[in-house]
Amino acid sequence: MSSFLKNIIRFVLFIFFQVFILDYIPPLHQFIVPYLYFLYILWLPFNINRVWLMVISFVFGLTLDSFTGTYGLHAAPCVLIASVIAIDAGADAIIVSGGVSVGPYDVVRLAFERLAGSVSLWRVAVQPGKPFAFARVAGGSRPVLLFGLPGNPVSSFVTFELFVRPALRRLAGHRDVLRPRDRAVLEEPVSKSAGRRGFQRVMALRDGDGGPERDAAGRVRVRLAGGQGSHVMSALAAADALAVVPESVDRLPAGAEVELRWLDRG
Repeated sequence: MSSFLKNIIRFVLFIFFQVFILDYIPPLHQFIVPYLYFLYILWLPFNINRVWLMVISFVFGLTLDSFTGTYGLHAAPCVLIASVIAIDAGADAIIVSGGVSVGPYDVVRLAFERLAGSVSLWRVAVQPGKPFAFARVAGGSRPVLLFGLPGNPVSSFVTFELFVRPALRRLAGHRDVLRPRDRAVLEEPVSKSAGRRGFQRVMALRDGDGGPERDAAGRVRVRLAGGQGSHVMSALAAADALAVVPESVDRLPAGAEVELRWLDRG
């Protein structure tokens, strides 16, 4: 069985576990879920981000050379070797998912420093997605961009949307590199950590024609797409957009206005 097919199977099992056990069978949380969750954490997430990165690359029309790294104390040499090979092959950008925080296995920053001499950016005040690394290393006609995304899948997606997608679109020659923006009004209260800009996964209410429903002020009416934890892929899959909650507040009430950033399904 090919590695791509194995990743697809793992992704489907991940969504099944998330939707039908974690989201819709709450009583199990008290007993069996902690053990199942531990097992699925050990087995699944190592390649989940690789799957959606491959899908996004296909949508972008990019050429993707993927490398399955090794988790553990020897991961830094793996990242270094894979990056050197990619740079030598003419890569425009290198995206690494996981290993960008501060634990003993978080070696991406060290690898980037060895490659580029220094890391231009490390950690960002957003939620989800605080761990993030960026560096540039000399390549051919222009520098190769190095992006280190968080390992949690929703954090990885959000930081990709905020920092990687615009860069890739610019490299591809697009002028409109940012997502369409809109105004929205919350149908329910939201909360996040203080001091970080929140990007809540939300669904737009729909009118009779299937378009986004707007209030008298022209604002899209939105509600949370589900749990906002950085592991909740079901909410990300259901989301139409990201609602931006300013870093100056840690909660907003129902009826508050927010900036909306539409995703592809919006």
